[in-house]
Amino acid sequence: MRHLVPIALAAACAAALPAWAAAQPSAPLYKEFKDWQIACDNGGRCEAKGFPKEDDADHLSVVRVTREPGPQGAIEITLEAEGRFAANGLALQGGGRLPAERWTDASSGDTDHRLVLRDQDGAATVLAALRGAQGLRLGNAGTVSLDGVTAALLAMDDAQGRVGTTTALVRPGDAPATTVPAAPALPVLNAPAPAPAALSAEAVQTLAAATRASQRAALSAGECFAEDKRDDAIALTATEALVQLQCIQGAYQSSYLFFRVPVRDPKAARQLVLPLPVGEPSSSFIDTDYDPAKGELTSSGRGRGPGDCGESAVWVFDGKDFQLRSFAMQDSCRGFPGDWPVLWRVAEPKAAAAAAAPAAAPAGARPSFDCSKAKAAAEVAICGSAELSQADAEIARLYSRLRGGLDDKAAAALKLDQQTFVMLRDDSFGDTVEADRLDDLGTRLRQRIAFLRKVKTGTPTGLAGAWGNGFGTIEIKPDAKNRLSVSIETVEQLAARWVCDVSGSGTESSGRLALKVDEGWGLTLSRDAAVLTVDELRPGGGDPSVSPPYCGANGSVAGAYLPLTGMPR
Repeated sequence: MRHLVPIALAAACAAALPAWAAAQPSAPLYKEFKDWQIACDNGGRCEAKGFPKEDDADHLSVVRVTREPGPQGAIEITLEAEGRFAANGLALQGGGRLPAERWTDASSGDTDHRLVLRDQDGAATVLAALRGAQGLRLGNAGTVSLDGVTAALLAMDDAQGRVGTTTALVRPGDAPATTVPAAPALPVLNAPAPAPAALSAEAVQTLAAATRASQRAALSAGECFAEDKRDDAIALTATEALVQLQCIQGAYQSSYLFFRVPVRDPKAARQLVLPLPVGEPSSSFIDTDYDPAKGELTSSGRGRGPGDCGESAVWVFDGKDFQLRSFAMQDSCRGFPGDWPVLWRVAEPKAAAAAAAPAAAPAGARPSFDCSKAKAAAEVAICGSAELSQADAEIARLYSRLRGGLDDKAAAALKLDQQTFVMLRDDSFGDTVEADRLDDLGTRLRQRIAFLRKVKTGTPTGLAGAWGNGFGTIEIKPDAKNRLSVSIETVEQLAARWVCDVSGSGTESSGRLALKVDEGWGLTLSRDAAVLTVDELRPGGGDPSVSPPYCGANGSVAGAYLPLTGMPR
């Protein structure tokens, strides 16, 4: 995995697959087989995913096979792609076509298109056909490689204890389904500790400074060399604080070390090291957040900018210890942003499970997706609100209309921007439905509508005008000296951890504009069809981990911007 800053994981799956005893806690499984991967969580639920060949990465498409644990073990096959495709266009490389009549169109109308097959006999037939082919072509939406599918499905059978039974997909036998182990029990977490009184600003500064001074050895061992030290301290209990020290500062994310620090004796700080279900315990955390009201510590690190690989974890503090609540990871940088298999989950309390159950969309208000399949807490909240449902549907309508009116490069840039919006929408909302988050969700949806309404179709001439994406805006105006004056503002959309504000002027030449800005940094703006691309130029020999002087830590103005009808207000 190509991590900028790892969450201290090593995907160290044993060569031998685990055998699970009935109704006992289970070790997760993550393993890759050529163009396929298999992930089974601690509750025995398994997901196999297939991707295009590495040299066919221009077409983003995925085949997903999920199977529940236990003797019944329902199977679901999902075909997903960034482009439209239909069931009657599914073709196997090596000959043959898949039956079209059993697929259900589950496209969200948002960022991807999906066909789903839940019929169990049909699923078995399709999987047998996939195992005998080289690839599956999804119409004009790309081809998924089938190199590794048999090994992945065999690993799934083995992990769920199906090999040699009538339920196996690869090596069936005469043993009845009743011999398949029951679903393993999920762990039950202790209740989170009540939130203590918040620390004063003076106490936060004192504890953070004292911990950094006393933990030089730990910082050195972690190679923590961030220049802009975003340290913090939060009350953990009445007598103990959770101190966060910034460790490594990267281009789009940062890592931190955490310490449990006695408020009255900061020198007695203990570094926080938390267990993970695979690999080594985590002592370094990425883009973190601690919510005292819920006792939740989150860490989420992308393997690279698009977010198609990475790891995320949530722990809950019960007053004594941090308990792992959820963990997801994808080692291979392929597939859709944020689509990382879940390897660890817990049994939800009955009240929480009822609150999180997908609600039917209110009468007259239908969001862009099927509420019966809503999983993310943000989707559940949208389904439970007529206002949010209407806003989501309007976003999907505007997005679909724009995709049809933009050139290929602008459409691709808008698609990536929309995927990022959805990922940030879900990340900012969290994983539970809470009333105090609904206002923020509504604001984000309304802001997205306002942005999409300002995106301009057609190809502009020159560089002058308004440009924007989900992170910020650019305004380019001619000045009295026949030069172009440029003003750029961007902001990190989760918690405004960084803000960038830069301006300058220059002369356009051959469709490019070069600007000299602060401390030897420079910007190059260039237009390709209807997309404005901004590149940042570092001073000679500059440290790649250092942020530009016009941005906060990890900030950047680099990226693709779309033409707007005017600057958002």
